[in-house]
Amino acid sequence: TSVTVDDLQGTGTSASDPKLIYTGAELYAATRCTTDTYFKLMNDIQLQSPEGIEELNKLLAGDPSADTSKLNNWAYTAQTKFIGQLEGNFKTVSGLYISGGSVEQGFIQYLDTPASISNLTIKDSYYNTTKTVGGMVGVAWSTQSVNDEIDRDNKVDVSSVTGCRVEDCHIESTSNAGGFFGQTRLIGLEVTDCLYNKGTGALIAGG
Repeated sequence: TSVTVDDLQGTGTSASDPKLIYTGAELYAATRCTTDTYFKLMNDIQLQSPEGIEELNKLLAGDPSADTSKLNNWAYTAQTKFIGQLEGNFKTVSGLYISGGSVEQGFIQYLDTPASISNLTIKDSYYNTTKTVGGMVGVAWSTQSVNDEIDRDNKVDVSSVTGCRVEDCHIESTSNAGGFFGQTRLIGLEVTDCLYNKGTGALIAGG
């Protein structure tokens, strides 16, 4: 049975009572949530089985013998705009594997307003697609135009990414690709204390 956001502990209505994430399945459900919901990671999460980790390590080492059929594919299949608040709680998500997909890709596919990601590390992960892809966010998105006023004081029109890392990942696309963001179309985007480090890939066009 697949996990849904309703299955997670907590109400998700505030930072003091977030929905709690313990497993990869719960994380998968949270990143596909399209309502303004608060989430918090409670532990490090490895998205692959022991067998999958072995094959993913082969991919990251450039070994063509890697058996990708043993890997859990994180790829999005439809446009999904995240407007929630994800507190990473200084935890690490490892083993993210994205292959193919007919839409934009990333740990979070679309970051819309108002949304936030904080204190999270993505590590030892592999992305290979023909679509726009980013290590943390595929597309930072908003329907606002450059002439719109942004209510930064009340965070109404602002999305933020704070204290996040993308490390030791392979990120590759024949389209837009970035270590952190694949593409930014968000006027009210605030990025603080974030790092993309020690990555590999092809056609990396952004940070």
